[in-house]
Amino acid sequence: MEALIEDTELEFELQEIYLTGKQWLADLAFLDNEHAFLTKLLAGEKNAARHIEEGLHSAMLEQHDLHKDILHFINKIEQLIVVPGAVIGLSLIDDFISLQIRVGDALLAMKDLKLAFTGIRRAA
Repeated sequence: MEALIEDTELEFELQEIYLTGKQWLADLAFLDNEHAFLTKLLAGEKNAARHIEEGLHSAMLEQHDLHKDILHFINKIEQLIVVPGAVIGLSLIDDFISLQIRVGDALLAMKDLKLAFTGIRRAA
């Protein structure tokens, strides 16, 4: 990727946003591993609560949609960095904030599921 933007400060900020998007993808990869781990544990757990299984399924669906949206966002950022004269709209900020919140929510949802599962295992 060869940057063509003249404004070095803007270029730097766009690259930071791009790297943030890449970090979000790494966070989602971590969540994939956590989902797989909890799914295996739930399969062997006789007392596994249905709401945890449903929560895991729901979280995986949301994560899949989030992954697609992050890739779309990263592609937008790439275009802004590489294409000369690309126009930056305010929707970029809205998209960034929305994705940031969704990634945070996905990480918190996994934490909640792990805590719920831990509670079931302790009760057993």
